[in-house]
Amino acid sequence: MNIRNDNERDFVGLTYDQAVIKYSDTKVSIAARQKFENINVKIDGVEILPRAVDSYYHIQRVDDASQPDKAELELYIETEKIDLTGKSISVSLENYQDEWYEYQDIGFRYSSIAELAMQGTLASEDEFLPSDKIKYSFDAGMRLLNAGTKKIYFSDKYPEAYIDNMGFAPRDLSDKDKCFYITIVPGSEENTKALQKLVFQNMTTGMPNTQKLMSQKSDGQKWVMSEETLPDGRIEIALDVSADDMYNPGGHGNIDTTMENISNYTLIYNKSYEVETKNIRYTGKWAFDFNVNANKMDTEISKDVDSKVTETKTNLHTITVNHVDLTSLQLKINATILNMDTWEFESFPVAGEISSPYIIMKDGTRISAGIKVEGGYQKGEKTVAYGWMLPSLVDTTKVEAIEWYGVRIYLQ
Repeated sequence: MNIRNDNERDFVGLTYDQAVIKYSDTKVSIAARQKFENINVKIDGVEILPRAVDSYYHIQRVDDASQPDKAELELYIETEKIDLTGKSISVSLENYQDEWYEYQDIGFRYSSIAELAMQGTLASEDEFLPSDKIKYSFDAGMRLLNAGTKKIYFSDKYPEAYIDNMGFAPRDLSDKDKCFYITIVPGSEENTKALQKLVFQNMTTGMPNTQKLMSQKSDGQKWVMSEETLPDGRIEIALDVSADDMYNPGGHGNIDTTMENISNYTLIYNKSYEVETKNIRYTGKWAFDFNVNANKMDTEISKDVDSKVTETKTNLHTITVNHVDLTSLQLKINATILNMDTWEFESFPVAGEISSPYIIMKDGTRISAGIKVEGGYQKGEKTVAYGWMLPSLVDTTKVEAIEWYGVRIYLQ
């Protein structure tokens, strides 16, 4: 593995001697979890801690993993008491770690989930039990699909198991994006334990994308999540394409799961929790130094605005965006909620349910703000504040606007 740093952007560039994403169809690297085992950062020869009261640093992978023999990682350093202008930064890195999903073939009998879906009449939305009648589910967001009359045998490894019902429906009453659901009659208790590990797998990227019925239980020392069956013993899993970065870069967008996009998925057994899935991919030590160039210091946009936005992910709340702060690393939005009483405000979606804004460059390029979001509402008030750590550096001098829920908010 070769390593270099780019003096124009201060990022770490890696060139691999082999593919880093897909080892095989049953072993797929998780690019976002690749990291160095040890990192050391010094400012003018003085070591700083990765997480301290007045300093912080981390290295994160920022490319989209589209080139299997290359990766880009950005070094982020934040200090409260040290002005970095003109300082000398020394970075040493040791042992590049990899983490992966490991799967097992189930002898799936169809070329894709779309072909599976064509094996019978799909359930209507009337056959789904609304989520307000469910006592347990994946993040309170799955509907229960009634038992069906189909008998679609789908696996050579589990020949007794069959799918009795399947269809498209929204995840819950407030979420309009459709998912694809299947319910499985396992055929035996032994099959039940195995089939609860089934996942939908994107055949292009190898990534899993599956919503499951889950419940939270105590083992006497801590609360743990466990997979559940339906009351009649069937297994239900759902595919939500809006959770797939390939179809929805940045996440939390408004995308329906359709016959077209489920044609790129298959069913496979996820054995990642049964085997070791972490290892040192490359052993070695690498070091580089650079000086912080004052001409490259960050330019911030801070602007009061007055733009009405309708939040469409949950309950169609109307938001007035009051203020936007944008740096090359972070986007912050402050807003007021218009159409609810203060006592209702705690029903407003948490940060993870908010759709990611896009940054609109002057050349028309749209850059997602990503999914690393924090913030929420101010208790007792009808105001919200959200902040996104951008997945890659943005040149703020070339930014024209941000776009949130289809509304463009101009910053220049």
